[in-house]
Amino acid sequence: MTARPVMIDADQDGSVRRYQRELSQHLEELREQQAATEQALAWFASLFEALPVPVLLLSELGTVVEANGCAVDYLALSRPLPRAPLMLRRLLSGRDADLRWVDALARARTVGAATLDEQALALADGQDRVARIVLRRVDNAEASQRGVALICSLIDLTDAVQARQAELARQQAEARQRDIETRSQARAQTLSRVSHELRTPLNAIMGFAQLLMADLDRLPAAHRPYLAHIRTAGADLLGLVEEVLDINRAESGQMKLDMVAVRLPDEVHAAVELNRTEAQALEITFDTDLGEPPRVRADARRVREVLINLLSNAIKYGRHGGRVRLRSGHDEHHAWIEVEDNGIGIAPELLPQLFEPFNRLGSERSRIKGHGLGLSICKSYVELMGGRLSVRSTPGRGSCFTLALPRWDRGRG
Repeated sequence: MTARPVMIDADQDGSVRRYQRELSQHLEELREQQAATEQALAWFASLFEALPVPVLLLSELGTVVEANGCAVDYLALSRPLPRAPLMLRRLLSGRDADLRWVDALARARTVGAATLDEQALALADGQDRVARIVLRRVDNAEASQRGVALICSLIDLTDAVQARQAELARQQAEARQRDIETRSQARAQTLSRVSHELRTPLNAIMGFAQLLMADLDRLPAAHRPYLAHIRTAGADLLGLVEEVLDINRAESGQMKLDMVAVRLPDEVHAAVELNRTEAQALEITFDTDLGEPPRVRADARRVREVLINLLSNAIKYGRHGGRVRLRSGHDEHHAWIEVEDNGIGIAPELLPQLFEPFNRLGSERSRIKGHGLGLSICKSYVELMGGRLSVRSTPGRGSCFTLALPRWDRGRG
């Protein structure tokens, strides 16, 4: 059986060619649209990468899908992003960070936007930052296909928060300082009033005691020691009142000083002579190596009082038959005297209390006499003269006090 040829008329042939042309044109349009789409996506990708603020693309669960360069640097992320899901909440810190983050995600998905203000961040490189996190819902089919549901932008607040905290700390410090000054002034005024009120009857007691001493022969022999006790106790109380007044004057800046060029060796020798009798009673020797330190800018009388007190303490708290070493030194700005004993020493935990008024660090239970004001007065004197009084001590081996004062040739600059 012979096949018959299929005959296509001219109209059918034209329709086929027309359909082919339309199909080719449609395919060309699709290629152009695809090229335009790819170009637009590339442009948006480059724009996303070049944004000057940290921006992240997140899934509905808050997983990081993509991050621009600024976000990678800000959050200390690796590039490319790790294959394992990176949950943004892992970078949030704070007691209620998880609850705040879950609430923000829910609001962004339902309402369309949410903000976490001043959220603390703990980054992979160990830095701590504070940022405002802004979430926006993405309503786009293409984004949904890529797993993107939210766009997240970060606004750094670290410097602003730190500046605010620093300002708050400064204000609190100033408030504490004002409170301290107010309390100090109130204490100084109270002590001053009490001291002046005590001095009046004490002067009367001392005066009548002197009158009785002038007529001592008429007193019964058994009563004469009582009169001596009255005079001794009265003198001690008057001395204590004067010490309290000196502390007040020094701390309030009301003490008048005669600032001159002072040779420290001269004041040391004078203080040694005034303490020599007390030292000989305990068989304590003085070991001096003073040289010729530069003159200091100070009140000579107050310097001598400080040295007398330091030497007296070194003797009282030293060992029977021990020694007290006196050394001098200086640097570019100060000259100093060291007073070192080999006595009982001071426990490290007690050193911060050493210069507190009336605090004898437990020595009030010993036979060593004192009121616990000497070192406090000395420190006030020294600081008023622009110097410093410091100590180092080892229990059982002794203490070393250092009196440092500004050099006369440098202190006025």
